[in-house]
Amino acid sequence: MKKNKKGIVYFALILTLIVAMVFIFGCAGNGGNGDDEDDFKPPILDAETDRQIKQTIVKIYGPPEDFEIRRYYGTYNGYVMIVPFYSGLAAVWEVVIDGILFMEHDPGVFVWKDDNFHDLEVLFEEGLLTREDLLLFAETKDKVVNYYRNLGIHKNLGERK
Repeated sequence: MKKNKKGIVYFALILTLIVAMVFIFGCAGNGGNGDDEDDFKPPILDAETDRQIKQTIVKIYGPPEDFEIRRYYGTYNGYVMIVPFYSGLAAVWEVVIDGILFMEHDPGVFVWKDDNFHDLEVLFEEGLLTREDLLLFAETKDKVVNYYRNLGIHKNLGERK
């Protein structure tokens, strides 16, 4: 009987360890909802929009020799969110809109539409971007930054559809 009790204790201990491992490793994933960071692929700016944005830059600022679009964060209500790479600028851009913090290094996030650059705060205040647009933008921005950080890439130049 003593031997049988010892076997039951070992069995219970092993079963407990297996259940704990399943719980720990099973809950670390996303439950199959497709939102796992590992499944995330950053949005890719199409070549035509890239060309139009660069034409706008040249029209407004002149032809900067080292201008590239460093990151593309998506398009929200027709407004294209990018971070340019321009070595002539170095700063930290930070803005809080409706309690949502946006922060970026270099010149900040540029918002482009219809051959013009726009102010993110003004677009929100005028109702051209909603809180939902901003929340989705903030979430996508964080995922894009983490995606490239995890790959050890600090800029994603040259990726186009």
